[in-house]
Amino acid sequence: MTARHDWSRPRTAQQHIGYVQDGQNPSGLVVRLLTHSVIPMTANDQVDYKVKRIIGTILSFPKLGYVSAPYSKKAKTGGKDQASPPKRLLESASTNEYGEVTSVRVYGFSKVNSNYDKGPRDDDFCSVIKLGQTLNFYLNEFIWEKGVFPEGSTGAIPAYSVVEMQLNPSHNQSNGYGLKITKISPQGPTIYSYLSKTSSAYQALARTPEQAASFLKECAAASPSLANVLEQARYAFIADVDRSARVVDVREDLAFLRIECPAGSGRTPVPGVFHLDVAYSDMERFTNFPGDLTGARTLADFAIAAGALKVLVTYDDYYNHKEPALSQYRCVPLVDTEAFLVPVVEAQLETTDCAVTFPAPWSIPQDPGLSNVALRVFTVPVCQEEGEAPHDDTFDIKACLAAPSPDMPLVSPICAFDKGYRVLAGNPGSGTAGGADAYYVLNFFFNAAPKSVMGAAGGGRMGKTTGYKRVRLDDFE
Repeated sequence: MTARHDWSRPRTAQQHIGYVQDGQNPSGLVVRLLTHSVIPMTANDQVDYKVKRIIGTILSFPKLGYVSAPYSKKAKTGGKDQASPPKRLLESASTNEYGEVTSVRVYGFSKVNSNYDKGPRDDDFCSVIKLGQTLNFYLNEFIWEKGVFPEGSTGAIPAYSVVEMQLNPSHNQSNGYGLKITKISPQGPTIYSYLSKTSSAYQALARTPEQAASFLKECAAASPSLANVLEQARYAFIADVDRSARVVDVREDLAFLRIECPAGSGRTPVPGVFHLDVAYSDMERFTNFPGDLTGARTLADFAIAAGALKVLVTYDDYYNHKEPALSQYRCVPLVDTEAFLVPVVEAQLETTDCAVTFPAPWSIPQDPGLSNVALRVFTVPVCQEEGEAPHDDTFDIKACLAAPSPDMPLVSPICAFDKGYRVLAGNPGSGTAGGADAYYVLNFFFNAAPKSVMGAAGGGRMGKTTGYKRVRLDDFE
């Protein structure tokens, strides 16, 4: 098995990285899911994490395997029962204008006495699964016995990760459990790679909790053979964050931040939701500020004010079951890089000045010191590889870290990048170069050089981000 570059839609040189695996012809349906919670990879890990389900929202259908029925393992002619011509159990139900599969028709088959054989396809035992749906599978001993995770796996796949899952159709007496898991593997690309404005996943995701809940219930009602694996109560949607929102603390003993609007404003951060909780680790991860919660939440506040923050929200009524202070809505921040860098004029960076200050048409309403905001961009890019000392004396660390989200081009100074433009964000004061009255509170780099994509088998660092001044960044719709 080898890894190759995959730059087909919706992957773009702007916001999509990733790889596909060559030399594989899966028998089942391959889906890419966004996980809602951690997925333990061994039975012992399940005990440690106390997780009973795999819950994830479908982002894409990269492969429809050629699985058919009837099938007999003992048959001499390739396992096919020639008395009854085989029919496919997986069919494309719809595609978009680019030929990408957006929904899949799943058939069951008549049950026979052997666990290895399949009876004829049952055309009445048919359901459809779609992008944006949430799947729900119980974790049980069969998961571990069948070795569905890559050999040697241990620990847990974090929440809000992208995983590739292979699913096989079941027989027509499965009582609503018409799909079963055969393989699960984590993927290198993050949710950023699936949410450019033209991507199928972005177009398929609901924009409000009401839309998401209604969509799941309609899908489950129309597909009784899969009703028990099509989640109806837990869902995901994507939304723009209201510019008046802000990041606040929840409680000192809880490792969560909250995105909310000022009390009495009559506004909500996203439609229909008053409070969104973000785990510390997720705030740092999706802003590329590992180990720097202050920097992460500062970038989120700036992005909110710029109208450049989206959130991927998941709802689960169990989120605050043990701690009522938390919300039933959790999210991860997604910074729209192009919208955030709107003040920066590319042509003005071609100068002999060491840096150029670009006034921003927005401010931070909850901070009087940031009523006047600008982005100061240093015109000479610097190089910084993983393991090198950071190019910033204010960080007392010995080496750079790999960016947690390699497909997001904004990185903190402690993250590795090939070549980056340093950016300071804050109050420029009088605006004079190097003015003593300047008040910059955020220091980050814009990764300005491509990083080649390497498959997991190669042991390399995943990621490819493109250059400002080289390729126009694709924005969110």
